[in-house]
Amino acid sequence: MSPNGGLFVLLCCLVGAFVTPACSYKILMVCPVPARSHNNLCRAVVDVLVDRGHEVTFISAFTAKDPKFRDYPIPAILTHKEQQNQNGFQLLNTSIVEGLKSLTDLQKSTVKYMFENEGVKKLLADKSEKFDAVIFEHFFNEMLIGFGVKYDCPIIALSPVTPMSLLSIMTNNPLSLATVPNLMTTFTAKMTLWQRVINTVVSVGQEVLERFLMQPVQIALYEEYFPEESKRVSYHDLMKRISAMLVNSHPSIGVARPLLPHTIEIGGYHIKDPEPLPEDLKKILDSAKNGVIYFSMGSNLKSSDMSLELKSTLLKTLGTLKQTVLWKYEEVLPQTPKNVIIRKWMPQTGILAHPNTKLFISHGGILSCTEATHFGVPLLAIPIFGDQNFNAKSLENRGHGIVLNFNNITEASFKWTIEEALQNPNYLKVAKEVQRLFLDRPMRPRDMIVYHVEHVIRTKGAPHLSPPQLSRCSQLLIDVMAVIFIPLGTIFALFSCLIWKCCCRKKKEQGKETSVVEKPTKKKQKKQ
Repeated sequence: MSPNGGLFVLLCCLVGAFVTPACSYKILMVCPVPARSHNNLCRAVVDVLVDRGHEVTFISAFTAKDPKFRDYPIPAILTHKEQQNQNGFQLLNTSIVEGLKSLTDLQKSTVKYMFENEGVKKLLADKSEKFDAVIFEHFFNEMLIGFGVKYDCPIIALSPVTPMSLLSIMTNNPLSLATVPNLMTTFTAKMTLWQRVINTVVSVGQEVLERFLMQPVQIALYEEYFPEESKRVSYHDLMKRISAMLVNSHPSIGVARPLLPHTIEIGGYHIKDPEPLPEDLKKILDSAKNGVIYFSMGSNLKSSDMSLELKSTLLKTLGTLKQTVLWKYEEVLPQTPKNVIIRKWMPQTGILAHPNTKLFISHGGILSCTEATHFGVPLLAIPIFGDQNFNAKSLENRGHGIVLNFNNITEASFKWTIEEALQNPNYLKVAKEVQRLFLDRPMRPRDMIVYHVEHVIRTKGAPHLSPPQLSRCSQLLIDVMAVIFIPLGTIFALFSCLIWKCCCRKKKEQGKETSVVEKPTKKKQKKQ
């Protein structure tokens, strides 16, 4: 290439780096859930939009400290969560009802602290403030749609997991209970008759609980914190305001499901090219002759909260392995075997991207499963609560990994699952196959976010992507079946009654004839 040609390319790169898009939109991102994994998903959307040149305002529980966008942190939410001091492993045996009650209490406190925050108060009180769109993380918090009503702009829902039944109903997406298992189950898409029965009962039961246990709380919160808006738009109509839904899922790590055009699967969008590993970690990974096992229970579960007996079991087992083990552990852990390296924090994507990483031991969270799929690493999942069982079982059913029941962990079971995952080549083979499926897309998920957000704004809510809003009765064709079967049933009932009456009349006539014949006969017998 000539010097002039090289200079031209350099100028094009510089111009591309600093020129903003023709239309720079103002977008409000609301993500008050006090969980690091949830915040990471929302922050990734913020970064994508900011990089595209949009002006983003971010309300979240965590402090971002990034000058590229306006940040409204709500530290009181995190303080409240820390004061509860809940051990995540205690949620293992929580029922659906208890879980929903816990989520309801969480949302009540979260919303309270958010609207009492001075920064948020000033933002909402500023009548000159306008937004082109509102994006909110949907996590049993439908009242946040009120932000879209307040600023009279399209609202986009971000679902951190495969959408629950209520969100699917809100966005008119078909539930397809025959082929799409509920997140609270561990079924595959190929369900038996009995599994379809259970799936239907669980899904309907969950919908009933959400409607009668959680929705009254959401209605009260909406009317309390959006008093003017709730007078103009009822809570029932509020559910119809979602213009689009961004879903953190992909068929390769879940199940294929029927989705409307306004629902976009963007699983893996939070994964960036890994930054270079710290020198000490890079040296460990490069020099591990038998490979490396990475062990992390995510950001919400703390390995340090495990019982002393379980920690001892895990350390004894890990100490017998030939592989080097990197364990994200939050405290100092005494008597650690030589091959086990403890750190409070680990660059997860950088470790998974390293070619010497042979196995990922995880809790089965959606982000961990997505990252294991993205980098083609076999998974040993130890699910605890929420969607973790579903995620882990989906990967196991594909042959991408193994699920180990937390309550069944012993030295023998833990070592067997590790050795099975390492020594059976099929797990790595399937992991690489699923990786290819996951990455083979017409557009990067980050670009899909930008396109669909901009499209919703350009088209003023993209109404052409949403079907007419129907009642639940109409969605399930109950009214159609009533129109068809009630008249048919009525005709059948009338016809049956007619036949029955005819039969009864015939029997009566036959009875009379018999009695007439029998009477003379009896008289003759008397005479004789």
